[in-house]
Amino acid sequence: MCEIPDVLSLLQVSTQLSHGGPSSSSNAGGAEEGSNALHWPLASFVGRTKGHAEEVESWRLRQYQLIRHRKGGTQMCGLAAANMQGALAAQSGLPVPLVDVRDGWYASRYDSPEPVCYAHVARNPFEMVVSGYLFNMAESELAWKEAKLGSPFTNTSTQVRALAELFNSSRSGPLSAWLPEANASETYAEYLKRVDLDTGLLAEFIVAFNSSLAPMRLAEDFTQSQHCSINVCLGDFFENCGATWHRVLQAWQIPERPYDAMLGAATKSCPGVAKERHNELASEAHSSARQMENMHLRHAPEHVMVNRLKELDRLRLNGRLAALEDHVKCPVSGKYKEPA
Repeated sequence: MCEIPDVLSLLQVSTQLSHGGPSSSSNAGGAEEGSNALHWPLASFVGRTKGHAEEVESWRLRQYQLIRHRKGGTQMCGLAAANMQGALAAQSGLPVPLVDVRDGWYASRYDSPEPVCYAHVARNPFEMVVSGYLFNMAESELAWKEAKLGSPFTNTSTQVRALAELFNSSRSGPLSAWLPEANASETYAEYLKRVDLDTGLLAEFIVAFNSSLAPMRLAEDFTQSQHCSINVCLGDFFENCGATWHRVLQAWQIPERPYDAMLGAATKSCPGVAKERHNELASEAHSSARQMENMHLRHAPEHVMVNRLKELDRLRLNGRLAALEDHVKCPVSGKYKEPA
């Protein structure tokens, strides 16, 4: 419908994974997230004598990756990975495994010399679109703040190319009848501010589908196919953050002594906890509602917008969001859920 070629290839890979196909490919070299974490090089420990291999526990010979998505817990995942890496680095003696964070579909293209355990954080797709709509209207996406919709995009970032897809979709394609033509000289935020709610939600669907939703389905299937890996929902961290990190560390097969240190470090990233620490400004800056408030912009309640998006999904989007919601099994939660 409005996929770009890269997204189509992602969905093809996703289908292969869900049917037992290849679980990884070569490193793309264009991954948007690198690692600045402090860690010992583990490859040098692999292939030594059997006695040395027994001395270095197998968990130390792995890497641990959190897979995140735009508007799907990016701040929390980044802080959790840094905290866990720091807690392990503080322990003396044997080598420290790498704990890192990667963005979306790039995780499946990551080629590591060590075995990797993954934790993929998915989010309800209706929540993700509504949150992204508010976030982008408030001019919060730094990479897009000055980008004009009609400019030629030479940046290979999936997010930046998603704007080009919106510009093209407003002129031709299945959704063009419901999208006012985007002006070549306007930004995405300017476009959202001049159109009505229905149009804005459809526009954000196009952007989110190309930058987050299709990669999220791929990452879900990829993680399901991997050893010592787990899929969790962002809403789980709001319901019971400590228990959710416990599930992650259990899936990663972390032994008892490092487990306590990693759990304590990870829970410092929990919603409500991180705001009390040094990450307060980053957490606040990434809040869609807070950004709208800062820009003096008004909006309908989140649960009202979710209900409207569900209707648009049925009428205009062929139920694609509902199908993805069923696939990742992350229910609508918090303020996005209909009040009891």
